[in-house]
Amino acid sequence: MKKEMKREVEDALEILNGLISNYNDFFINESKPIPDEIKDTYLNVAKAFMNDLKEEDLKKYQKSSSYEDLVSKYNTLKNNVSEAESRIKEHNDKVIMLDKENKIKDMGEISSDASIKDDIITVPSEELLLVSSADDKLKYVTDKIKYVTSLEGTLEEEILILTYTNKDSKSYMNALKDYPNVGVMPINKFIYSLSDIKTTEVPLNKVIDEELSNNLKDDNYIRNLVLYLLHYHQNTYSSLAFSDKNSYNDYLDSLNLKTLKGETVSSPAILNITDFLTENKVNYKIKNILEDNEIFNVISLDNDIDIIYFELDEKGERPVFFKDSYIETVDKIRSDYENSHTKLIECYAYEKKNGSIINNLYTKLYDAGVKFALEDASVLLELLEKQNPNLMPSLKETMLITIKALIEENKPLEEFNQTLSERKFAELLKPIYDKYNISSDFSNETYKIIDNLKDNLNYKFIILDNFEEITTSKFKLIQKIKNITGANLLFLGDDWQSIYLNSGTNPKYIKNIKKYYPDIKISLLPYKPINFRLYEIAKKVISMTNNYYDKNVEVSDSFSSIGIIRVKNKDDIKDKLINIVKSLPGSITIAGRYSSDNVDVPNTKFILINDTKIYNSDYTFIINTEKGLCGYPNELINNVILNKIIEIEPAIYNEYRTLANIIRNTNKRVYLVVTEENTSKVFRDIIDTYKDDIFVEKNECPICGSSLIIKPAGDKEELECSNEKCSYHRDINEN
Repeated sequence: MKKEMKREVEDALEILNGLISNYNDFFINESKPIPDEIKDTYLNVAKAFMNDLKEEDLKKYQKSSSYEDLVSKYNTLKNNVSEAESRIKEHNDKVIMLDKENKIKDMGEISSDASIKDDIITVPSEELLLVSSADDKLKYVTDKIKYVTSLEGTLEEEILILTYTNKDSKSYMNALKDYPNVGVMPINKFIYSLSDIKTTEVPLNKVIDEELSNNLKDDNYIRNLVLYLLHYHQNTYSSLAFSDKNSYNDYLDSLNLKTLKGETVSSPAILNITDFLTENKVNYKIKNILEDNEIFNVISLDNDIDIIYFELDEKGERPVFFKDSYIETVDKIRSDYENSHTKLIECYAYEKKNGSIINNLYTKLYDAGVKFALEDASVLLELLEKQNPNLMPSLKETMLITIKALIEENKPLEEFNQTLSERKFAELLKPIYDKYNISSDFSNETYKIIDNLKDNLNYKFIILDNFEEITTSKFKLIQKIKNITGANLLFLGDDWQSIYLNSGTNPKYIKNIKKYYPDIKISLLPYKPINFRLYEIAKKVISMTNNYYDKNVEVSDSFSSIGIIRVKNKDDIKDKLINIVKSLPGSITIAGRYSSDNVDVPNTKFILINDTKIYNSDYTFIINTEKGLCGYPNELINNVILNKIIEIEPAIYNEYRTLANIIRNTNKRVYLVVTEENTSKVFRDIIDTYKDDIFVEKNECPICGSSLIIKPAGDKEELECSNEKCSYHRDINEN
């Protein structure tokens, strides 16, 4: 029995000594990492041994002369197992750090800022580098290629850089003169190189122009277009959809509540009512009555009928944020009509909410003897175009963007028929969509290439420039190439510049990249704004999207950078700008949303805000700051089909990114040219937020346009607005 026990103790000690020795051997070589598989094997063996010989079982060997040694080594093994994960990780981290330090030494001089050297010598399987400077981008790529070729053993021929323009490709070639065998080319050229099929892309712009012109000769098509624009292109809401007055007022402020006849009304419901009357040739006049400081739009018909819209729910209750006296006011109005020969027809907020307001009104008017006659669709369209001079260009742009998106997503138009709004827009789009020969479209060709891609590609490192411009077909092609080659991917981009919806760009890839590559490393290069204050304003605009990467910004001093130019109407813009431009030293740009915004001011350059991201000017004047269907932002682009395709955000956010891009790339000052009563919310928010930073021209209040007066303020003087209702003031010495 003693011999057997002795043998068991000796066997156990032998195993313990071996396990302890193996564990210690892991850490002898400080430059060699411990692989996970070795760690896992060790732990499995050690735990199996400890499971066979549990700690409480050791007591049976108490009489052995080696008992204390057995217990001591058992405890050592126990501690080793307990700390193995953390200690091995610590060891491996040190190995990685040492390796990095050695590689950094071996790298020598780099073009990039020394602070990002660690990033350069890190080559994850996938990386998104957020960078706004073209120069910084070229330096980073050059240094990365220097590293992977000299220290990682990657051949130049195994590196591929894809750009979006020939100009960008040439920039990379010039920067990589020491690496002549690195593949650099525009992505479209690369895609064509993968296919034997030669196609000619159909000019979509031309198809839209021709087909839309043809369709606008058809009364049914015109009527469908008018109905879509008036009733289906966007949902509008009653007061019952809001919980507080500020939210409701902000919502109303965001709308351009002008009727087909050009009258300004107080709510979307009244707009629906008046436009319905115009559509059906029912004459009306709008008059306002004031009761308890509440303005009610009264819609008066020829035959002694008045229509009034009351903000009431099904139970006759007011919205929670309306005054308690609102019900009494409604009752008073009703009482006044009871003593009048004029008939009162009431419409309600709950009818607007549930979509029955127009049908119910029709029934009420019909019962009251009102005659209806359908207005010519062409007349209605003419009225719409009068209210929105850029309607047709905006409609064509929306159609182009939507068709491009459908093609890029490889989705049929018929897929989008779930909602009434979808169906109504699809009806307008279908004849143009069908006419367009998508079989010869480049994007469709890309899908064919993806399906037939050969497995003889040998890339180890693929760099895709301007990732913010990626389309679905191109993204899927890159995915397929990575699956074939196992290449490391480096995406270079700036999400603020994802603005080319008209080319099929989808911002979901740069913003939602972790959905496709969960382990991707996202890096940010420091951003050095041209003008820090203008960058802050641009950030205010981009933040309206609630969908952006924050930048690693280097703060710098800058002067007052925003100016306000108030005009009564668009006819005043040219004369005002001519006078201001004369005194400005440097390059001057006028930026508008549409070609028709060009006011042809001498010594200035005109650009379309939505057409450029590579932009630089000393002074920028932004015109067409009005709200409305074709204002800024353009509401027509916000159609449900396009929004479903983009997925992560409404298409209207593209408007905010383009505006932010123009603002942040101006050197000295941005001027907002605003009308007195119709400025869109995005520009009013800028003015309200930065009212103390506004450059004042000719001693004019930047908020309300009143004159400024000098007032003492302690040991200084201030300029204050002469309008008692305005709180604007600033130091007299500020620009």
